[in-house]
Amino acid sequence: MNIAFYCKNKNTSKIDCSNLLNGNPGVGGTYYAMLSVAYFLNHKNDSNHKYYVFAESVNNLPMDMNKVFVETEDDLNNNIKKYDIGILVINKTGATLDSIINKVKETNVKVVIWDHCFIPYFELGRYADYENVVRIVAVGKEQLMTFCDHRSFKKGTYIYNLCNYNLPAPKPFSARKNHVVYIGSIVPLKGLHLLTKAWPSILKEVPDAQLYIIGSGNLYNQNEKLGKYGIAEYFYEKKLLSPILDVNKKIIPSVHFCGVMGNKKFDILNVSKVAVPNPSGLTETFGYTAIEAQLAGCLVTTMKCPGYVDTVLGKDNILYSDEKKLAESIIKLLKQSDYDSSETIKEINTKFSNDKIIRCWELLFDEIENKEASSIVNLSSNLPLSRLKIKNKTVQKVFPFIPSLMFWEMIFGKVMYLVDKTLDLSTTIHKIYRRKILKK
Repeated sequence: MNIAFYCKNKNTSKIDCSNLLNGNPGVGGTYYAMLSVAYFLNHKNDSNHKYYVFAESVNNLPMDMNKVFVETEDDLNNNIKKYDIGILVINKTGATLDSIINKVKETNVKVVIWDHCFIPYFELGRYADYENVVRIVAVGKEQLMTFCDHRSFKKGTYIYNLCNYNLPAPKPFSARKNHVVYIGSIVPLKGLHLLTKAWPSILKEVPDAQLYIIGSGNLYNQNEKLGKYGIAEYFYEKKLLSPILDVNKKIIPSVHFCGVMGNKKFDILNVSKVAVPNPSGLTETFGYTAIEAQLAGCLVTTMKCPGYVDTVLGKDNILYSDEKKLAESIIKLLKQSDYDSSETIKEINTKFSNDKIIRCWELLFDEIENKEASSIVNLSSNLPLSRLKIKNKTVQKVFPFIPSLMFWEMIFGKVMYLVDKTLDLSTTIHKIYRRKILKK
């Protein structure tokens, strides 16, 4: 069967992704994951399937993979027919996928949604109803459990992202400096503002601590307009920098904004003690940066959430449940005298190995080709809310009219959003003024 991975990469088209064997070149984890899996599947000589990458830009993709330029949804349909594609893998990031799913109904292609983010309640319901959507693939077991009591779960499965890194042995922990590293997009949902807010408290306990921030506010969209300091969107930049500016409105000396670094980030990770990926835990379904930090020999602390329960593996690492514990956790890890990362690195290389993950994808495609139902997944979780959903799923067998707990999560989220916007009314008005009137 011919299988295509559809990458909407227009906003990251200028980044050189031609050598994926060297790891993530500085794009978002979702795009890197799709390219990596497609690349390694392309190089499976004993595969029963043929693989393609359909992309909005193909200029900076590897030469040794089947790639097809696809600019519009009409192009997508035409190329599905031209290359006789039987399975189309599309990734769920920000916008809904309804337009694409409805468009490709004109073909007989089976759609696999590769779910790199948390899909909202009603959106999941539509994907459950679409006949041409045959699988919803989560990137971790804990993410899959977040919708285990939803009717879309019958199409659900999970496959971890593969981790392709060829790194030297990490520097001994005792030889490292009191450096803290953040890697990721500088946007509100990634929580860097929580780390900058905590930073003054950390400096009081560890005066020689240094904070290295790797990433930018336009990691996922190179056309994003940034604020005065060129770090993040105007309003978020103000919030982010407020705790780390001196009286002259300059960033304090212990904080370093490094921009997007690609694989050069390992030069910083290899001499640092602590990494703090996405301190809020919001949106995190997998956590490439947590894995990169652990492979580089760093200790990790971040929010306990689906993505990090699956990927933060060492027993010395700290997953907190309250963001107020962030400073305390960082201070504790910085003051730790020694740490042996060898067992954690071994576990990561086993759990997320290329061979293991690629085999999971091949088995999934075989399952779809043979019209088999989604494989049964053991219902278990390390997160309290997901454990409640597992219990709710049991109750639904007797009372099928009971909704998923996701429904109540959605209601609560909408109420809290309105409360937040009401309490911060002046900022909301200012945003509207800048965007609609000043066009900034």
